[in-house]
Amino acid sequence: MARMNLRYVVAAVLGLAAAQAGAQDAARPDTSNWTCESCPFFEGYDSEATAGAIYADGANASFGRHTGIDDEKTYVDAAASGQWRSEAGLNASYSFEDLGLDSRSGRAAFGREGLFDVELRYEGLPYRRYDATVTPFRGFESLTLPGGWVRGGTTRAMTALSGSLLDRDVGTERKTVGLSAQWTPGTQWSVFASYDRQEKDGTGIVHGAFLVSAIELPEPIEYVTDTFEVGTQWASERATARLAYSGSFFRNLNVALNFQNPYSSPFPTAANGRLALAPDNDAQQVGLSGNFRFGLANAVLSYSASVGQLTQDDALLPVSTASNAATPRATLDGKVDVAHYGLALSLQPIQGLSLRGTVRYDERDDTTAPLSVAYIITDTVAGGTDVGPRYDYERTRIDGLADYAPFRWLRVGVGARHDTIERRFAEVGETVEQGSYLRLRLTPFGNFAFTVKGGQLHRDADDFDLAARTYDDNPFLRRYNLANRDRDFLDALASWTVADAVTISLNAQVTDDAYRRSPIGLTDGNTRTIGGNVSWAVSEALTLYADAGYQRQKSKQLGQARPAGAFWEARNEDDFRNGGLGARWKLNDRWSFTTDLLYAESQGDVLLLTGGVPEAYPQLRTRLGSARVGVDFAYSEALSFGARYLYESLDEDDWARDFVTPNAVLNLLSLGAPSDSHDVSLLTFTFTYRFGTVKATADAGE
Repeated sequence: MARMNLRYVVAAVLGLAAAQAGAQDAARPDTSNWTCESCPFFEGYDSEATAGAIYADGANASFGRHTGIDDEKTYVDAAASGQWRSEAGLNASYSFEDLGLDSRSGRAAFGREGLFDVELRYEGLPYRRYDATVTPFRGFESLTLPGGWVRGGTTRAMTALSGSLLDRDVGTERKTVGLSAQWTPGTQWSVFASYDRQEKDGTGIVHGAFLVSAIELPEPIEYVTDTFEVGTQWASERATARLAYSGSFFRNLNVALNFQNPYSSPFPTAANGRLALAPDNDAQQVGLSGNFRFGLANAVLSYSASVGQLTQDDALLPVSTASNAATPRATLDGKVDVAHYGLALSLQPIQGLSLRGTVRYDERDDTTAPLSVAYIITDTVAGGTDVGPRYDYERTRIDGLADYAPFRWLRVGVGARHDTIERRFAEVGETVEQGSYLRLRLTPFGNFAFTVKGGQLHRDADDFDLAARTYDDNPFLRRYNLANRDRDFLDALASWTVADAVTISLNAQVTDDAYRRSPIGLTDGNTRTIGGNVSWAVSEALTLYADAGYQRQKSKQLGQARPAGAFWEARNEDDFRNGGLGARWKLNDRWSFTTDLLYAESQGDVLLLTGGVPEAYPQLRTRLGSARVGVDFAYSEALSFGARYLYESLDEDDWARDFVTPNAVLNLLSLGAPSDSHDVSLLTFTFTYRFGTVKATADAGE
């Protein structure tokens, strides 16, 4: 009876609606003053500006590595954003962040909807590697020793070293300016173009040597990279296509690094050294990509194809610093042709069943003429002839996946892969990797889901061709990507929402690798990872969360001191732990608070066994802890204030760098780079002001 009454009610409502729609003078609501809270379009402008200060107590390079907050001082905290749109569809927007820091970025755009868009952008990226390094060398691209320098056979014999050291920070500044535009002359076609110029300046670390005596040198970095892209794209209801040309042109403003020999040498001609720096090089490519959609079985066919060339034609340096030294040839005249072709087909032949297959072919053809170099040891003694390495391959990869849901609460997936790589100029001519996996997803009730995926991969490699080895390689060593490998893996993920307030997620991964045919080198390794997260919405105003994770990595390597020497074994074990707590609390419409606690720790152990006798290296260890507190106060709809406090402590123990001062190692003149460590308090105060004349358009919500 109730069901029949419902049908009558529905019929009556529909009949009344039809009668009202047929009336020409039916009353309609006045929507001219309605406000759309989530419409994609608006008229007028909307902007906000943020200004404040950041005080960093104890900041150094390890703390401000990618932000530039690397000194104990006050920084400006400034940002701004806004957008504008006219009734005709003209629009503009801008966004500027971290304006007071070296990591500042910004973008400004202007356009008309459906016709054209233009965007100008900037990005700064500092990299503060070390701020406590020192060197006796003066200069930038030509390094000289100070007057009164005393050469010695060891660093301890360099009696003028300690009095000659100057601070030389290691790090770079990268600045990128870009311009892009898009024009849409019709409903299906568009044309686009973009240009980016990146400049990178600073100091790196490069190593030089005179026989068995080594030097850490400050490397001059002055790079310029220009990147272009131009193309067109087309789209219809059933197909898309994109054709584009891209080019990247890298220039190093320093060809070589010249430096004086700080060691005493029995060879008079070994007073100076020279290192070639990164050469100029270009990369150009033309690519086509897109897809077709078919009505049958909801099929989608995707395709991609590209061809390009890599070139490097920088001038080659002479084989030694002697005035009459020969040059192998004027330039490398390096050319590598690259190509990529790919197809992917996805189908849904029946409800609940999805099929997907992909085929990819990649080719790298090194057409560079072989380069033979008669090298000179310590710029004095002829050492023989070496042939520059070349590298090319043909790779074909086939992937398949079938995914089926036989029941509402169960979905089963099966996948397989076949990957063949054929190489030239390498000690292994071909590797074939194939494997499969099974994935299950269970959702026994609406707020719980469990997914598990497990499988195997096996890689077979041809026998080694010793004649194709790179000069002076160990004949027993199997390179990682050229070695036989068996891999077993298992991933699991579970999530559960309890009473719409508590969300729990757990994940675990297991990976085991075995290199069964490698006489020396990496022979096996495994990884164990587990993590979890809990989020509790105590109320609409308060949310709490906690997370934790643990990972262990173990590996084993076999080696030999020399062709006829004793065999050795190295065992590595690394552990990583992390945990965190946090809260978000909105007290009322004006006040809100945030807090976060984090602790992360890692430790690494290396055990060396020579002739069965164990010898443990000092333990590697890193500890990171941080606490954050934030307060926001909305004084009005337009003005708000914010305060943040961060305390962060990092302590790293690395025996390979700790206490390695410039003269700590007899045959290494180092820069004295220390392990990363900092103890920083960061205090930030900001105010944000919002202004604008935003109103929703009449048809934006339709």
